[in-house]
Amino acid sequence: MRGLAWALLALGWSSSAFAATGLEWSFDAARRYQLVTRLSIPQSVELMAEKNLSTIVTELQVDLVTTCTPVAPLGKKGWELKCDIDEIALQSNVVSGTDENALEVLAEVDKTLTDAWVELDFTKDGRVKSFDLEGVAKTDRRSGYRAEVLRLILQKTFSLLDFKLPKDGADAGTPWKTADMMANTLFSTSGSGGTVDGASHVVETVGTVVTIGTSGEGHVNSVATDSDILWAFTYNGQSKFDTALGTMVDHQHLVEAVRTATTGGGAPYVMVGRLLFRKADERIAMPVTGILPK
Repeated sequence: MRGLAWALLALGWSSSAFAATGLEWSFDAARRYQLVTRLSIPQSVELMAEKNLSTIVTELQVDLVTTCTPVAPLGKKGWELKCDIDEIALQSNVVSGTDENALEVLAEVDKTLTDAWVELDFTKDGRVKSFDLEGVAKTDRRSGYRAEVLRLILQKTFSLLDFKLPKDGADAGTPWKTADMMANTLFSTSGSGGTVDGASHVVETVGTVVTIGTSGEGHVNSVATDSDILWAFTYNGQSKFDTALGTMVDHQHLVEAVRTATTGGGAPYVMVGRLLFRKADERIAMPVTGILPK
């Protein structure tokens, strides 16, 4: 996974646990985030233009800036959020034989997603309960498939927001469970089953910023004709949550999955990602949509 070695190397932490309070999200106003995700997809994915053109990729990097605005409360448990895509850049490799249209397809997908937005239900303890991509045409079979692939790409990117905090925002110094995180799913249009059991613990507190370490493992399968194929998942993450702001300000994760030996082995699935909280007027340097550098 070239270009994101910073994330692969930065996921170490102490095994000591410390107590912390105030670990609860607050969406009383719009918040802005920078999200970066790099995917290595062994089964490949077809990126489509709206008409005719397509290209096949096995590696994809998404850089985006999003502003998430609360549009309605979910009772006392959270908010309905609308996350506008302020800026986005897509970079991919190209499978040999499909490179002729790659730049044109990537440019069109860039424009499509810039004009789109994400709707999600988000809880005070940091869980994404629903995830929908809006503003993308779904008028026929081709456009429906195209929209689902784009939704999956953004779902993987926004999975950086889905991080479970302890019950009632307080931790007494013992790890808490973090099963069923959005990051721990296959990149599959048919969905996936199984679970990755994890645990989080507070590593340290500096001022109002609490550092949390997370790890987990489990097995996942595709909900499709090949559902007998099992993937062994591992998850490692490190988060910094600002209790004064009521938001995560930095989060990195690494997801790795391989087919189990009994189901054939093969190339791994890898996802590396980072979230950074950004001020509303903060300028952010973005890469250019195009082919991933070798």
